[in-house]
Amino acid sequence: SALCAVDILSRYPQLKQRTFIYTYGMPRVGNDVWANMVEKMGVPAYRVVYESDLVPHIPFQWLGYMHFSQEVWIHGNRTVFCGKGQESQQCSGSVAIGDYNIPDHSQYSLANWMFTR
Repeated sequence: SALCAVDILSRYPQLKQRTFIYTYGMPRVGNDVWANMVEKMGVPAYRVVYESDLVPHIPFQWLGYMHFSQEVWIHGNRTVFCGKGQESQQCSGSVAIGDYNIPDHSQYSLANWMFTR
């Protein structure tokens, strides 16, 4: 969905004022140049990550992939807005690689959406 939104907005910039990007369990799809471009578009973008979901952590950063910021981490019965900054180590980036969890990828619809900052 993020790739599609960026493509549409690059073709129809007049839609920016009416566009929001929300992703759930999105894998990394670009490098730091792409992530910075998404942020510079000026469109509210939120990447929701549930607990220790593996999918948002692949492909790995050491291969050059990077998420755009604003991560929203559903963790421990809380929903945490992780602030600006790509790949926050205070949110899902704090999960050890050995603790990534495939079943968490199917839990987004069951999450407890208690919002905190």
